[in-house]
Amino acid sequence: PSSIEGFYGEAGFAWLYRIPKMPLQLVTSILPGLGYYNFKDANAQGNALKFTAHAALGIEFPFMMKKTDRTDEIIPFLQLRGGVIYDNVLPIVHYGVYAGFAYKFGQVVFKY
Repeated sequence: PSSIEGFYGEAGFAWLYRIPKMPLQLVTSILPGLGYYNFKDANAQGNALKFTAHAALGIEFPFMMKKTDRTDEIIPFLQLRGGVIYDNVLPIVHYGVYAGFAYKFGQVVFKY
């Protein structure tokens, strides 16, 4: 048996396409990053700092929550997501379906 575990941080661009007169929006993103991983197999174990990258394509369903002083949103999402942990000997490619929700703090509405 073999395993890999660790953590990573990524930053990048995301593009949102709001569909007129529909309660959903499309999102796509490209996220390069850096991760620290521990790996183990039958022959060896170790750790390393590696470059990572993810790409995502999905849909979001934003719900507006109007408050007295701002406009917030709760955004459930469903994404197809793939990524790579770069290694010159054995790069690891992974993919899957992600589901979750986000909370977007909206603009403050100033009242005069």
